[in-house]
Amino acid sequence: PDVASAPQSLRGQSQPSTLSQADQGGFDLDAPLSTLSWQPKTISVVLPCAEEREYALKTVESVFSSTPSDVLHEIVVVD
Repeated sequence: PDVASAPQSLRGQSQPSTLSQADQGGFDLDAPLSTLSWQPKTISVVLPCAEEREYALKTVESVFSSTPSDVLHEIVVVD
């Protein structure tokens, strides 16, 4: 609303937000912390390395062997 059209008692005060969940992109911005969780289906691992072939190979082997196969989507090695 326009400040000039607001009642005298509300001018200069912040207006409460009246946006619905849909207007906010489908997110409840005031959700309790206990309800906020992330349940990934798969993960991708990005391994940046700079001429560290031996360590990169060991790291890839470790990630591959320690991550469940239904969770690990890919391992990307960037040199």
